[in-house]
Amino acid sequence: MARFTTEAKVGLVVLIGVAFLTYMTFKVGGYRFGQEEGYQIYAEFDSVAGVDLKTPVKIAGVTVGTVERIDLSDTKARLTLRIKPEVKIRKGAQTLIRSAGLLGEKYIEIINPEGDGTGTLSETPEPSDAQPSQRPSSWLVPRDLIQEMAVWFEQLGPNPAYADEAEAQQPAGRDSFVKEGEVIEQKGKSADMDQLINQLNAISDDLKAVSHTLKEVLGTKEGEKSLQEIIRNIQELTRNLKDVVKENRGNLTKTVANLEEFSKFLKESGPRLLESLNQITDKVERGEGTLGKLIEDEEIYNRLNGTLADVKRVTEKIRSGEGTVGKLIFEEEAYNNLNSTLKSLGTTLNRLAALRVFVSFRNEYQLDTSDNKGYFSLRLQPQDYKYYLIEVADEPRGRVIKTTTDTTTTVPPSPVITTTIKTERKLRVSAEFARRFGDVWIRGGLVENSFGMGSDYDLLGDHLRLSLDAWDFNSEDPEMEHARLKFTGALSFLKYFFVQAGYDNILNKKVDTFFVGGAIRFEDDDLKYLLGSVSGGASTVFK
Repeated sequence: MARFTTEAKVGLVVLIGVAFLTYMTFKVGGYRFGQEEGYQIYAEFDSVAGVDLKTPVKIAGVTVGTVERIDLSDTKARLTLRIKPEVKIRKGAQTLIRSAGLLGEKYIEIINPEGDGTGTLSETPEPSDAQPSQRPSSWLVPRDLIQEMAVWFEQLGPNPAYADEAEAQQPAGRDSFVKEGEVIEQKGKSADMDQLINQLNAISDDLKAVSHTLKEVLGTKEGEKSLQEIIRNIQELTRNLKDVVKENRGNLTKTVANLEEFSKFLKESGPRLLESLNQITDKVERGEGTLGKLIEDEEIYNRLNGTLADVKRVTEKIRSGEGTVGKLIFEEEAYNNLNSTLKSLGTTLNRLAALRVFVSFRNEYQLDTSDNKGYFSLRLQPQDYKYYLIEVADEPRGRVIKTTTDTTTTVPPSPVITTTIKTERKLRVSAEFARRFGDVWIRGGLVENSFGMGSDYDLLGDHLRLSLDAWDFNSEDPEMEHARLKFTGALSFLKYFFVQAGYDNILNKKVDTFFVGGAIRFEDDDLKYLLGSVSGGASTVFK
């Protein structure tokens, strides 16, 4: 049998040592081959600063798992927790990041719902893991104290997180546990030293401001003087109260005496009052008097009963939809018709309220013929971009009569033809619709008893208006061979007044004329409601 050489022995020892070190490395480090034991759950936090992989997960101070992975989910940090298979976590549990000390390492604390106890363990934990739970629950390490103080400071102001915390901590069913892959919510907000320092600084600033205010109020000579004045006023008030009591001691004595007399009167007259009440009660029981008859008289009772029966029948008819009131209340069609009528009435009233009514009077003096032409205008404007114009004009050439006379004479030339033209005033009516496009108005309709149209151009913020009108395209006036064309320029001032000038009958040279004039225009709110009532009455009549 061959013996091992020295090299073989050394190699064997090295292999055994490597195998032992490998085993101890995986044993002490907790490494596993293949699928690790336990199940995965998730926890989301606003911040996981200071939390690393393998950070312990604890329930009531007992380590029940570790942090296996750290990811970012939207704006929150998501931790993947590996929990021991024997540990069961109740539904509704919440997580919180804690520290073992002021500068100690952080761990994840799982807080079960109140009344459900902690997670269930099937075996006793190791002594090293159970040490944190041996201290009293009322004792806090410095880091936990900081977190509790930070939460307390947050509760001083409105924090929506605490409004939902009570609902979130409601215990789930006894048999309801967190399953693998589910997410546990964060309990409140994670507190840190910076947050506590900031809140303490804010409180310190507030206290400093209060003390500074008190110093300014009371620390100056004026403040000291004011405080002394307040004390003097209080002393004076107490002194005045003392004097008032001294001066009115007699009145107080009289008041007490009056109370004694009143009580004595009640003592003496009380039996008589009780006897009177008994007599009244007896009369009511015998049916005497109005109240007695109402209670004891059978006829009055029957009348009242009949009245109540009639009321009952009326209410039953209303409930069954009979009559006007019943149909109005219970029939959908009547309700819809009433609702539609009210809506239409509301729309009409709204439009009537938005309607603007302008009344104007103007006069034009024709320079070539020395005639005056007057106008009365009613402008109904439901919107800023449109209006309706009703106008009556006193036209000097309202009626034109042409007379031709043929005269035969013995003296040449013969015959002699004489033509006479006579004009008469006549009222002419206009009814136009106008719509605005920017600074330009376009009008059309009936213009002085004939079809016509016109346009207005507003300048200088609607203070200057240039107008051009055309109408009477087939005139019966023998001296008007073309349509009547009129140009007008009007300037407003003092809100209600206008001055104007223009050129009328531009295309007919026989009767063309320049004119000047003025106008007054005002808005009348009463007239629009009068027009509304007249139109409503007219619609009722025609219906």
